[in-house]
Amino acid sequence: MNIFNNMKIGKKVFTALAVILVILVVANGLVFLDLGKVSNGSEKISDVFVPSTDSIINIQNHAENTMYNMRGYGLTGNNTYLEEARSSLADLKTSINNSLSIAQSTDEINEADFTSAMNIVNEYESLVNQTESANQSIEEIRRTMDIFAAQFIEEASTYLENQNSKMTEQINNDAPNADLADRLTKINLINDVIDLGNTVRIENFKFQATDDKTLIASALENFQRIEEIVSSIEENTTQNVNLEQLSAIRTAANSYEDEITEYLDENEKLSALGSQRDAKGTELLAITSSIADDNMLDMGTIADTNTSAVARTIALLVGGLIATLVISLLFFIPIVRGISKSLGKVND
Repeated sequence: MNIFNNMKIGKKVFTALAVILVILVVANGLVFLDLGKVSNGSEKISDVFVPSTDSIINIQNHAENTMYNMRGYGLTGNNTYLEEARSSLADLKTSINNSLSIAQSTDEINEADFTSAMNIVNEYESLVNQTESANQSIEEIRRTMDIFAAQFIEEASTYLENQNSKMTEQINNDAPNADLADRLTKINLINDVIDLGNTVRIENFKFQATDDKTLIASALENFQRIEEIVSSIEENTTQNVNLEQLSAIRTAANSYEDEITEYLDENEKLSALGSQRDAKGTELLAITSSIADDNMLDMGTIADTNTSAVARTIALLVGGLIATLVISLLFFIPIVRGISKSLGKVND
């Protein structure tokens, strides 16, 4: 301080101003540095993380809509669900591409996650196509099942009419009781075949409505009983017309059984495709949730950094102001006193 007191007034003023300027430059430099960090962090949030998070939310919404509509389509075969699912799937791809573009424009987001998400969506789309194919097959099988079921009942009814006609003829001709009993047995047996066919059809309809596989298993067992009865009738049949009718009944029954078996296989395939779609959808949602969580964590980190920078900026501004006032007082009070003394000596 003695050195400062021994300085001339001009040097004292220059020194004081220089110190104050150094303090202001250092304080403001640190302030601008922190404000730059705040600006960069805010730009990352507004230009990268907010658009990315918004796009991820769209991805999740479109994914859930796609999964919902595909579940409806898988259960009902209603093409309205399929159309909605494909529309949502297209929007889903668009949202992923948007997110991928954002990720490629910055180092803050890992684009590999979105590449993986797009691969999952492509696999899901393949499952959608397979589901559509399976449903189309099921619709065709249902159509042919109805055809063969009706054909089976028609052939059996034709044979029954033939036997009833012959029964009437035998009664009118006073045929032996043994012949009448044999004819009655055939009539009863073919009625049993018709009843079994109707049971199969009812159980098949129930299975299609409830997906209860025990019903279709029970229905399939009836075809073995039908075969046994038809074979039993054939053993006591000699006329070619009747043998041809029984053969036609057997052929229709076998075709109906084959279609039911094929329907069961396609139904199981459809169920498996549904499980695979759900697994892929869950995998996609898990990836997007992970990305969203990372984005929120990064935004939280940036927000904390910005908060700290702002607090530090306020402290620097206040500290710089206080330091400037204190230094000004420390330097300029002696200067003013010195000037006052000099003026006093001049007056004296």
